[in-house]
Amino acid sequence: CGAKVGPLTWNENLRGVMWAVMALVLAIGCLLAPEPSVRLLAPVLFLFSRVSLRGIPVSRIVWAALLGSILFAFGGILLGVVPRVWLTLNHLAGVSTERITGVMGGSVRLGLSAIPLGTAILVTLILLSAFPKGLKQLRLVWPIQFLVLMTHIVTMGLLTENGTFTVDMAWIACLTMSGVSTLVLLLSGWWSLTQLETQEEPTAKAGLVLSGVAVLLVVVLVGTYIPPHRDLRSGEIMIVTAPAAFDPEGAYRAIPPQPQPLHELGLFGELPQVIRKLGYTVRVQVGMPAAKQMAGVRLVCLFAPSATWAAEQQSLVALQQFVMDGGSLLVFAEHTNYQTSGLVLNHLLAPFGIAVNFDTTNGGVGEDLRGVRLWRSEIREALRNLAAFPYNRGASLTLSGAAQPLLVGRFWQGDVGNFFAEDQAFLGDFRLSPGDSFGDVILAAEWQGAAGGRVMVFGDTTPFANAALGYTSPILIPLIQTLSLPGTSPSWVRGGIAGLVVAVGFAFIGRYMPPTERVPIILVLVAVLCIVLGLSETRWPSRIPETVPTMIVATNVMNQMDLNVYGDRAPTALMVEGLREGLVPAAMSLEDVGAEPPKVLLLSSPRRALSSREVARLFRWAEEGTTVVVAADGNIPSARVVIHQLGLTFGDVPLGAITVDLPGGEVLQFHSAWPLILADGWTALIENRQLPVVVQRRLGKGRLIVIGDEGLSSNIGLATEWVVLPSNLAWWKTLLRRETDVRP
Repeated sequence: CGAKVGPLTWNENLRGVMWAVMALVLAIGCLLAPEPSVRLLAPVLFLFSRVSLRGIPVSRIVWAALLGSILFAFGGILLGVVPRVWLTLNHLAGVSTERITGVMGGSVRLGLSAIPLGTAILVTLILLSAFPKGLKQLRLVWPIQFLVLMTHIVTMGLLTENGTFTVDMAWIACLTMSGVSTLVLLLSGWWSLTQLETQEEPTAKAGLVLSGVAVLLVVVLVGTYIPPHRDLRSGEIMIVTAPAAFDPEGAYRAIPPQPQPLHELGLFGELPQVIRKLGYTVRVQVGMPAAKQMAGVRLVCLFAPSATWAAEQQSLVALQQFVMDGGSLLVFAEHTNYQTSGLVLNHLLAPFGIAVNFDTTNGGVGEDLRGVRLWRSEIREALRNLAAFPYNRGASLTLSGAAQPLLVGRFWQGDVGNFFAEDQAFLGDFRLSPGDSFGDVILAAEWQGAAGGRVMVFGDTTPFANAALGYTSPILIPLIQTLSLPGTSPSWVRGGIAGLVVAVGFAFIGRYMPPTERVPIILVLVAVLCIVLGLSETRWPSRIPETVPTMIVATNVMNQMDLNVYGDRAPTALMVEGLREGLVPAAMSLEDVGAEPPKVLLLSSPRRALSSREVARLFRWAEEGTTVVVAADGNIPSARVVIHQLGLTFGDVPLGAITVDLPGGEVLQFHSAWPLILADGWTALIENRQLPVVVQRRLGKGRLIVIGDEGLSSNIGLATEWVVLPSNLAWWKTLLRRETDVRP
């Protein structure tokens, strides 16, 4: 087993070129693979492609770097597909760092992403791959690694001692220290490698270890593989709402018909109507359901229930039994036990290993789901394809047992609640202070039972609140379809058979090949398996059925739109108006729209020219009945190009903030208007000082409308969180409701 083999040489011949080309192709495939951890194989494959073309013996340093990097990548993939291992390591990291920083007065839990532990492990594996002399060097490197990691952790403890360290500052400081620490760790590892005898030949043990890890990885990958979707459960979708007497603020009401600021639209009442429009049977249950009321139900949705109306013991037990018998439960929690919902939910979710924490989550890189890890699930691709997933200060989750993460925030903060907050919601203060957590924060999780039951929990209600439905409507169908599937558990028999076959194959080729020649075979096998299994997992299409009247807000032209729900440049107010008019709004790419044309298509704030295919699609949709609306400002060069592609040009001088009188005494307010120069086939709908500002062209069954002011389609020109412009919304209502011209 310890016998020496010939030096690792791949000459610049046909075989070397073939291996190099295959490695490069697989590296690109790994970068595009659905599973993020598979991307760790990409740099290893690039290194292998370089090695395979070399015409000289490979040194011990390169061999150790290649083998250690492969082992590190394989370990990362194992963590990615077996969340329980990652959860355990992250918990240990949090507990350890909390105690260390507590000594310094900070007492902050740091997740794995907040400390450069991965780099230390990579260096360790590389040196171990140079066994046995690498082990001697490792004894010198370990003290350096310990000192670097402790310096990083202690510094974070000192910075958070006084509770004045903001989340943004923590994010910058943590990234900076991680970068410096990573550089020091890599330099120390490189120095240690250079102390080895570079021409010493590798031993056969290295190939044996790599083969064993590869077999284990095959067992896990095949055993946890998500098969193609099975038969869906039928039945109603039940959405639980609060009794009117316990909902004085109208959280469970639908969007009111009259224009209002976005903050006053209610929270959860519009979701049942949207789901009905998508073709599902929905039952709205007032108060917690009893067991007999859930007969014929496949999915129960629960939004942050307050203990004042939802703490009935029998109802909670009935819901738990409903899931144990094969039903599905979708839960939306809220920050810091808001309205005592955490008390109810933690009691309800206890059998499923999911707990809602008393904190408020804050992203280190802004609002929305920026800097998150999407874990393996049937809805991962649907979540990834969303233009935006509004997530505003929900609660983090703690998992145990069979529960698995779906969304994990990287460099996010879990801000412990403050009982003395003025709004009595116990909100945090956006500062990293004692008791907080920073790094890896679990935002959504799932549990699947042996009887087919499923529980999915999001730590925030914002994604499916009334104002946010335009952003998340494309995921409603994949979400409902996923929760209509029976739960699955890993098939270790299937994985064991696959691992046995691979082990026999390795034993066969090991008899005729030296261990150094087994490396490319093992690497290519694992890479191909990861890519094929990842791409073949269940993916529900995010397209809304063609029979549903939709209003599409195009997002694939590098728009300058702000996709934060309440942002001034966001299209939220217009999508809410679409909901009032019976449409299903959806912010999505044009490529995700089905073959049938939508009823309304909005292209606002374009920041690049359209392709010839996109222009042809807009004109074709207009001819088939779509109202295509383009809103742009003339001071943006790319917007001028888009307008020219539609057959128009902007004037040279802007009109600025203007008002135009509408019928009935209403006034249409423009934010930053530009005049448009008419061409053949175009007519003016709205003019200012005889200069067209809104123009229209009839095409077949539909029409093309161009607005010389992108602000008229965004919140700043319609409704913000606290301010509303009723006359502007009334103009859009007329535009969305009928095809007659909207003239002043």
